[in-house]
Amino acid sequence: MSELDYHILELETKPRKLVLQTSLIYAFYMLLLTYVMYFIGIDAGDNNLPLGTQFIYYGLSYIPFILGIFFAQKIHREQLGGFIRFGRAFSIGMKIAALSGLLLGLLLILYYKVLNVEAFDLTMQRLEENMLIKPEIDDSQVESAMSITKKYFSIFLLFGTEFGMVVVGAIVSLIGALIFKKEQPIFTSTEE
Repeated sequence: MSELDYHILELETKPRKLVLQTSLIYAFYMLLLTYVMYFIGIDAGDNNLPLGTQFIYYGLSYIPFILGIFFAQKIHREQLGGFIRFGRAFSIGMKIAALSGLLLGLLLILYYKVLNVEAFDLTMQRLEENMLIKPEIDDSQVESAMSITKKYFSIFLLFGTEFGMVVVGAIVSLIGALIFKKEQPIFTSTEE
């Protein structure tokens, strides 16, 4: 394949469907994981979780995300005839991270505000208890903070999820791009 043919293929082959599929699968997987953890009594926000339980939870959360980005980068390289530039591979990972963060944030808002209001109440209760044990915060400050948190919970959750996914996604995308990049040779024979 000549370099011109590769550039045409690169321009015509868009990773939109791959990015959307990967992001949707991950977001719904995380919603399911959130439900499973809730029903077995594991709260990821609990500061007293045993280290082993935290390790398992975060492994179950991030390993599929990492593998999803790597898988999409590898598949897109195959779609491009076995070659992919570093920037293109990195871009795919970042698109997945950004879209996954947005979808996951929206699904978590739905989870806490509609599907499992009990989990929302438990989260607010735990947050209030954590503030009350701090001697530098008085009761009026706790009430004010809780009022703001309840009012803007959805916004905090959406932006926090998006920010976290983009930061982790940048690191994963960088590593994946380094692994999967394979530049089209500059000089290729057109004779077959």
